[in-house]
Amino acid sequence: MPTVTEKIALTREERDKADAEFRKALRRGRGLGMSWLQLATAAGMSVHGVRYLVNNENELRRQERKGETNGQG
Repeated sequence: MPTVTEKIALTREERDKADAEFRKALRRGRGLGMSWLQLATAAGMSVHGVRYLVNNENELRRQERKGETNGQG
């Protein structure tokens, strides 16, 4: 059975993979011609939030590598 610390690390890895897949799906939707509103509705987010994720992915990755995000985006 993993320790709490190991569980946190494993869960973080799973979350990071899921986040990457989520952003990939959003980019794919845009590539298929989905509107920002359609993507936002499907994602349960605001249009602004979806646009930010799609358009600022490189910046988000840089911040994550440097540990600048607080886990909320």
